[in-house]
Amino acid sequence: MRVLLAGGGGREAAIARRLAEDSEVCAVMPHENPGIRDACAASGGEFMIGDPADPAAVASFAREARAGLAFVSADQPLANGVADALAAAGVPVAGATRGASRIEWDKAYAAEMVAEVCPEISPFHRIVRDGASLDRALAEFEGSGRQVVVKPQGLTGGKGVKVMPEHLGSYGECAAYARDLLAAGGSVLLVERLAGPEFTVMGFTDGTRLELAPATYDYPYRLEGDRGPGTGGMGCLAGPDPDLPFMGPGDTEACRRAMLAVLEECASRGHPFTGVINGGFFKTPSGLRFMEFNARLGDPEAINVLDVLEGSLAGVISGMAGGNLGRVQFARRATVTKYLVPPEYPSRAPPREFTAGRMGGGAYLVTSSCTGGDGRYVALGASRAAAVCASAPSVGEASRIVEDAIQSGVGGQLEHRADIGTPAGMPRGARA
Repeated sequence: MRVLLAGGGGREAAIARRLAEDSEVCAVMPHENPGIRDACAASGGEFMIGDPADPAAVASFAREARAGLAFVSADQPLANGVADALAAAGVPVAGATRGASRIEWDKAYAAEMVAEVCPEISPFHRIVRDGASLDRALAEFEGSGRQVVVKPQGLTGGKGVKVMPEHLGSYGECAAYARDLLAAGGSVLLVERLAGPEFTVMGFTDGTRLELAPATYDYPYRLEGDRGPGTGGMGCLAGPDPDLPFMGPGDTEACRRAMLAVLEECASRGHPFTGVINGGFFKTPSGLRFMEFNARLGDPEAINVLDVLEGSLAGVISGMAGGNLGRVQFARRATVTKYLVPPEYPSRAPPREFTAGRMGGGAYLVTSSCTGGDGRYVALGASRAAAVCASAPSVGEASRIVEDAIQSGVGGQLEHRADIGTPAGMPRGARA
C-alpha cells in the first residue's frame, strides 16, 4: 500500500520509518528531511518538496502518487483542512477534519468543551476577548491567589504559552502579554497554574473505538532543571508500563473517559474525529486536571510511542481511516528521546553542520529540521535539528543509552538536555 504523509518534522520521520516496514511511503514535506527521504526511497515511494499545509497541493500530489491511504499528523495541515481535501479527493485518510481539529487550534473552544462535558477535570479559567474582560479576569485570579498561564488562542508550536512566575513575574506582566496577544487578534485563554507533573496520553481512534498509547512525560523547557523558555519539546520519556509512576490507578481511565466524551461531543457538533487525539493532563494534589488537547501525534511523544508500537503502523492508520480500528498494542519497554537543537533555539539560528555516526545500544537518529545524509547533516536553524531515541527495560537505562550515543556519535555545535530520564530530571513521584 502507498501511504501519504503531510509534514516534515521528527514526528513524520518516525512515522515514515515505521511505515517503510511494510508500505510504500510518499510524503509532502517543506524541506528534504533525510529520514523521510530515505524511507520513501527504501520503500519504493516518492516525495514532493512543498507546503504540507496546502490542502490543494497535498491532494493533488496524493492523486499523482496514487496514494491508497493518507495520514495527516501535523498541526497546521490539520487546521488548514488538508484531511478534508484528501477525503474530497477520494483518498482514505486518518486525520481530523478542520472542524474536528478545532480542539487544538482554538484553545478557548477546547476549554469550553471540556468544562461542559467533563467539568470534574476542568481547571479554573477565563476566556478574554478585550481589555475590559482581561482586567476583570486578572482581578479574579489575583483575588483568589491563583497564578496564571497565558495561552494564545491559536497554534503556537509550544512556544507561545507563558507561565507565571517563570516567564511572567507579576499579574501586570500577564496583562501586558495578554494585551499584545489581543492586539494580534482573537481571544486569549487564562488558566490557573496547576501544581504537579504534567503528562500526555495519546489515543488512536476511528471515531468510536479509542486505543490508548502509553502515557508520556514531555520536557517543554529549553534548559535542564525545567528552566528557560518553552519550546516544542526538548525530549520525552515513557515507562515500561502504560501508566507513569506518579499516576494513580484510576488516572488512565479518567483520561479515557474525558477523551471519549470529547470525541462524542465533536461528533454531535457535526465533526466526527478520526486519527489521533492527544490529551495533556496534570496530576495535581486535588486530582486529575485537563491542560489541552491536540488533534495529532505529539512531537517528540510520537517518537517514543512508535518505537514500541507492535505490529503494523499502516494497519493502524488503515483501521482509523476505515472505521474498523482493532486493538493497538505496545511493547512493555521504556523509551527516551532527546532532541538536538541549535544553541539559539527556540529563536531562529544560522545553519550549522553536524555529524551523527553509528550509535550503539539500539539508539538511533530521527531527523527533523536538517538536510544531508550519510552521517553528515546541516541543521537548518528554524527548529529542532534531530533527535536520538532508544528503548530499554527502564527509563534510566534508556536515558543512558541515548546519552552515550550522543556523546560518542554526534559532533557539532548542537545542544540537548542531558537530564531527560535521569533521577534529577524526573518528576516527583517517578523514578529513573
